[in-house]
Amino acid sequence: MICLQDLESQLFTASDIPLQILDFSSNLLRRITDKVFDGIEDTLEHLELSHNLLGDQLTPVFGSKEFNRLNNLRYLGLSDNLIKAVGDNTFRGLVALKQLDLSQNEIRQVPSGALKHLEGVRHIDLSANRIKSIFEFPHLEHLLSLNLTNNSIISIETEGLSHLESLEVLDLSSNYIKTDLHLIGLSSLHTLNISNNLFQDIPSSIKKLTSLKHLDISKAKIRNLGYGPFSQLTKLEYLNLAWNEIVQIQANTFQGLARLKTLILDANILRKFEESHVTDLENLEELYLNDNQLLSFPTEIFLKLRSLQKLHLDFNRIAAISEELLRYAAKLHYLSLSYNLLTEIPEGTFRDMAQLRVLRLRGNNLKKFTPSSYGGLESSLIELDVADNQISYLPMLNLSALEVLDISGNQLVNLHSKMFSTSIKLKKLILARNLFSKIDPGWIEPLSQLEYLDVSGCQISIIYDSTFGSFLRAKHLHLANNGLEAFGRNINLETVEELDLSGNYLSDAKLNVKKLRTLNLSYNRLRAFNVSSNSPFALRKIDISFNRLQELRDDLFGVHLALAEVNLSNNMLSQISADVLQSFPNVKKFLLSGNQLHIIQDKTFSPLRSLSELDLSMNQIHTLEGTPFVNCSSLNSIDISHNLLETLTDECFNGISRLRLNLKGNQLHTIPQNTFSRTNVFALEAIDLAENEFFEFPELSLRRQYSVIDRANFSMNLIRSIPSNADVLVNVKHIDVSHNPLTSDAHYVLLGEPKSLRSLYMTNVSLKLIPDLETPFLRELVISDNEISGLAKTTFKRATGLVKLDLAGNKIVNFFGIDIALPRLEHLDLSGNQLYEITKKSFVALSELSTLKLSGLNNLTRMGCEAFRSQKRLNNLEILGYPKIKELNYSCMNIPSALETLMVEIKAPSLGAQLHKMYNPRLKKLLVAGDTLEQLTPTSLAGIRSERLDLIFYNTNLQNLPASLFLPLPLSSNIRLSAEYSQVMHFDPHLIQLINTRPNFIMSSFEGSPLQCDCNTTELYHALINKVDKFSDAGTIRCYTPLILRGIPLVNLQESQLQCDEDGLSRDIVTNDLSRSESNAPAKKDNPFKLDESLFKKPYRPSPTLVQDLVVRKTVITDPPFLTKVDMLIIIIISTVVILVTTISIGVCICKWYNRAEEMPYPPGAWATLPPHVAMPLPSKCTCVRPPSAPCTCRTPVTSVRGRTPDPYQRAMSRGPPMVMPPGINGHHLSRPPSMWDAQSWR
Repeated sequence: MICLQDLESQLFTASDIPLQILDFSSNLLRRITDKVFDGIEDTLEHLELSHNLLGDQLTPVFGSKEFNRLNNLRYLGLSDNLIKAVGDNTFRGLVALKQLDLSQNEIRQVPSGALKHLEGVRHIDLSANRIKSIFEFPHLEHLLSLNLTNNSIISIETEGLSHLESLEVLDLSSNYIKTDLHLIGLSSLHTLNISNNLFQDIPSSIKKLTSLKHLDISKAKIRNLGYGPFSQLTKLEYLNLAWNEIVQIQANTFQGLARLKTLILDANILRKFEESHVTDLENLEELYLNDNQLLSFPTEIFLKLRSLQKLHLDFNRIAAISEELLRYAAKLHYLSLSYNLLTEIPEGTFRDMAQLRVLRLRGNNLKKFTPSSYGGLESSLIELDVADNQISYLPMLNLSALEVLDISGNQLVNLHSKMFSTSIKLKKLILARNLFSKIDPGWIEPLSQLEYLDVSGCQISIIYDSTFGSFLRAKHLHLANNGLEAFGRNINLETVEELDLSGNYLSDAKLNVKKLRTLNLSYNRLRAFNVSSNSPFALRKIDISFNRLQELRDDLFGVHLALAEVNLSNNMLSQISADVLQSFPNVKKFLLSGNQLHIIQDKTFSPLRSLSELDLSMNQIHTLEGTPFVNCSSLNSIDISHNLLETLTDECFNGISRLRLNLKGNQLHTIPQNTFSRTNVFALEAIDLAENEFFEFPELSLRRQYSVIDRANFSMNLIRSIPSNADVLVNVKHIDVSHNPLTSDAHYVLLGEPKSLRSLYMTNVSLKLIPDLETPFLRELVISDNEISGLAKTTFKRATGLVKLDLAGNKIVNFFGIDIALPRLEHLDLSGNQLYEITKKSFVALSELSTLKLSGLNNLTRMGCEAFRSQKRLNNLEILGYPKIKELNYSCMNIPSALETLMVEIKAPSLGAQLHKMYNPRLKKLLVAGDTLEQLTPTSLAGIRSERLDLIFYNTNLQNLPASLFLPLPLSSNIRLSAEYSQVMHFDPHLIQLINTRPNFIMSSFEGSPLQCDCNTTELYHALINKVDKFSDAGTIRCYTPLILRGIPLVNLQESQLQCDEDGLSRDIVTNDLSRSESNAPAKKDNPFKLDESLFKKPYRPSPTLVQDLVVRKTVITDPPFLTKVDMLIIIIISTVVILVTTISIGVCICKWYNRAEEMPYPPGAWATLPPHVAMPLPSKCTCVRPPSAPCTCRTPVTSVRGRTPDPYQRAMSRGPPMVMPPGINGHHLSRPPSMWDAQSWR
């Protein structure tokens, strides 16, 4: 791979080739050299300059006169070049240009001056820029398509696009448009995409687009369609109104749409869809009503929709259908009723459906599917989906035309030979996640055309040689997650191209394949395997990770010349030799992480001449001998992180051309100067040396790579100084020196002169003062967790190119008082500083912000409702952790309605409608914190209409997560639920049922929740065991009570351990394992100082200390001895007597000691050893230990709030400074006046 930084002048003058296509994309070009196109200016037709740095200059305007001489150029690609503006004369000579790509730049307004010269241009792409408004687009009479998606457009002026008479396709999706579009004069426009905007009504100017055929207004906030909004769009064929908030459709809403063929109304709030709604839609062919609230679908509607071919009714609430439902739907080809509430299909429902080809009934409550259920479809149905139902028996399928059958996720207990006897055309069969434990031989004989067979996730323990007989013709065979202990060696696999045997219990696998391309044997117990093939050019990819391989013998693989990817990670390999690797010499990706390799020998990987990626991380490698990578000239990525390397040899990387090297987490403290010489490594592009033991900056070791090195990570070392003349800093673009004890001189070296830096990370480097930045090209500056107390007005004066600024975890007070002008700043983190107030003027100068983090501001006393009014592009907002603010009024805040990430704190016991104003269709992540939050209501999430939502409850006092919370969300939304460091003790059974039935609902982390593991947890336990894909982090769901199970992941228990008393309450159980350590109670995290990408970086309460996962060792459980009621009564009487006698004895002893101690004077000079003030609060008074003449302050003790353990920080504050006692004074001495002590007490 060549990475050009500059082009020579007259580069093509010596060539006689009439060059037409020239591609310089994905380089580091910063300018167009003069006369660079000499010799090809008359022949060049296609010029690609995308993914360079042409706009990365001090001047904000990009321009080049070299384009003016390209008379025949038809395509010019300039995307992703950091272009901010285009000079007026840049495109003056491009008279033949037809297509211009300026996407993914930083253009803030339409470059009208430059575009006006492109009179013949047909297609312009300005997507993914920062254009805010369109005032007047240049008059381009031949322009056919204009792409303005993913900008920041708020409005389009009246004359903005009116000059584009020939425009046919206009894309304005993913902007911030609320008002009318002013699309006047676009008489030729036939395709308009305005989806993912902020419309609340149909834009009125759409009515004038009489040529429109394709209209997309999805993902907005439209609630009311009104009367006849599309009546003048008589040519419209496609209308998408999905993911809005439409509640009702009027009788004449679709009036005039006689040519409409496709109508999409998915994910709205429609409760009914009637015949009167489709009066004018006689030509409609496809109707999408997925994810609404329909209880039924009227039969009469098909009388109007005579042309309907596809009907989608997924994710509704239809509990029953009539046998007359489809009586008039003779032309229907496709019917989907998946994820409804159907329990049966009435006999005769499909009797008039001779043309139905596809039937989907997935995710209902069907208990049977008999021939009467599909009567009428015997000779027409091609695809049938009845997965995720409750079907326990499937009689012979009399579907002669069937090609695809999915019956996975049911309760089938066996596969009999007659089941598919008449379905001889079946090509794809999915039987996964059923209950059968064996497969009868011969059942597959009729399926001679079968290509895809999935029997994964069942309970099959053995596949015999005769299981598939000699009739297996499948190309794709999936047998994963079955518990297979044996796989027949003589199974016919001649036709198989993809074989998945992962997640089983195989200890040995010997496969004879012929056409196999992909093999997955991961997550087994393999100690040996052999894959032989008659064709050495078949196998492409093999995965044997997470097994128990201890060695690789020469005969394991055979010869596979086409093998491109090998995954042997997480085994027990202690060595690897070059002889084994000769079996697959053309492999490109080789993964060996997580093994037990100690030494990489000389020339180990030399047979792999095509190798490009090598992963050796997480091993025990301490030595790289000789030249292990010689001949690997294509190798460009090596990961040797988290090993035991202490040093490197001079030639250990010899033979590599271009390298990105990861040495993180080793024990390196120095690197020889010749290791990265240009003779060994031609170009070291990136190096990661984090988490090593460097005391000095390795400048000499990297000096010879200074001109090519792009990224360098030196974080978490012991580096103190950095030479001011370090060559490696001359051209490096991204550097990380976080968590090093850097001196002030090193701070100035990094923040001062280097002009090439694009991103600089200096977290926790003892930085106290930021000098005036002299790096005009700096894009990212992260200086969090330092000791910065103030900023100067000139600090960021020249750093006008900053896009990301992270100042979190410092002591800054005056950020809003220095008038920072950073016009390009998009990411700002001020969390954990000492700001006092945030007003409407705080961020006025930072109008480009898209991410703003303001968490953990402990001194904040005021946040104004207009604080974020100027942030129109704000996507990510964090506002939580304000202990001095009693209440946050989110309803008054003027927050942009395009937030994608929202993290807030609720200072109320219940979450109701407080956040409704902040919800919007783009919201993808919602984090709610607050230790006072105890209850969630069914309206807590009302108003969220997102396709995907990551929902997190963090550090709350919630004890339960009700299933009703999710009722307002669209049924088809992808939901990921977490509740970390909350007080969740049990899970609502309805919530578990919701997780089981909804295909896109996933439970994530529940770290720190005090789960009560008893008989009431059984449903959750079964879900964890049987629905593994529903729990992304099942190990965080741990027991807290009973005590004997504390700290153990629920998934590691046996069901017999989940026990209750007769009254249904949890009880401890006896165990033979007495060595288990107990964990502390889950501690709630307090207001965080700072949030990071995971959640909180600096909480000032510790996370709970839990017992390590007991994955292998199972707890031995024995039942307690049986006691009768009489036995219990006797035990209670005896215990009461013992307690009473003991209490009286203790009281007598205390009284005697008290009377004896009153006669004991305290020794002379005793008070000199006590601290200045020591006090002890008592129930009715405060007794000072010092003599009365000394000052003494008594602090009020902290009491428990709602029965919870008080905060350790509050308890410490209530006590004052720690008490220092002279030897011999015990705690009970402090309860009496000092005159009661005598000399004997000191002994």
